[in-house]
Amino acid sequence: MLNHTFQNVTPVLSFDDPASVIWWFVACFFLHVIGVVANVALMVAVWNDRTSHKGSRFLVSSMAFANLLMASFFMPSANIEVLVRHLRQSASTNHAKFCTFFYAGYYTTQTSAAWIEVALAVNRLIAIVFPRHYDRFRSLKVSIEMVLAAVLIGVSVSFLTAGGIGASYSTQPNGYCMFQNYNNLGAFLGMMVSFIPYGLAMLVALAIFVSTCLRPRVSPLPLKVRHHRIMSRRMVVAQAMFASSVWCLLCTLPVFVVGALMPELTTRETSLIRWLKVSYTAEFAIDPLVFFAISSTYRQALMTTIRRWIRNGRSL
Repeated sequence: MLNHTFQNVTPVLSFDDPASVIWWFVACFFLHVIGVVANVALMVAVWNDRTSHKGSRFLVSSMAFANLLMASFFMPSANIEVLVRHLRQSASTNHAKFCTFFYAGYYTTQTSAAWIEVALAVNRLIAIVFPRHYDRFRSLKVSIEMVLAAVLIGVSVSFLTAGGIGASYSTQPNGYCMFQNYNNLGAFLGMMVSFIPYGLAMLVALAIFVSTCLRPRVSPLPLKVRHHRIMSRRMVVAQAMFASSVWCLLCTLPVFVVGALMPELTTRETSLIRWLKVSYTAEFAIDPLVFFAISSTYRQALMTTIRRWIRNGRSL
């Protein structure tokens, strides 16, 4: 598992009670299942929603796909490695190349998901605050370019870290593969994974909310009412995006705060750090549920799709 603290702390080799580790793994596995189902459901709902433009639908579904990769592959693989290491009571035999390649993919996916949320925030900003310019930004082509830019940021962070520029992925004596920064550049790379993108997304969302509150109320003319309904639908996605950013940022704080303020705990309380990292797993499991909780359109699109699948299944 990756450690998101920005201090060079090497944990002491220790092994916890196997029962405690198994309960931790079961909790993570339960969240992984929720994450897989919820993110697939969000992708299905988004692509079956015909009330929004293809561009914004592509951004939301791309973010859900990145979350799906984290919930279905990268995080379960890392958790299985920790479980096996504790059950065998031995350090991991994974060599440095595996650590570098696996966690380069881990970080690329995680960083891409965060920056796609920034792209979605920009999309909502143009749609709500500058609607006259939205025709240029709502196209699928522009959204694809924004997603590619987000992935490029993720690849850049992983490439620099894998090359030992500012930071590196290193296998510790206890078998953990950890992110270690060497200077301010390394700290910046670590913050590019979650803190900077989610912070930017929250700031953009706040700008949208302030602009909406300051905007004069529309008169009850047919065209104005139609415009108000369109803006209301766009605001729902903006609200979901803001809540999602807050949730993801909160999930990254526990380990970061403990590691930054009390780094000695990462060397003594291995069980504490391991349980705190459950928040990473919860991040990708609950994030799609935030969109369903706020957007009735997505809920209706999902239920309509499920009912259609059931009817088609019965007709076979």
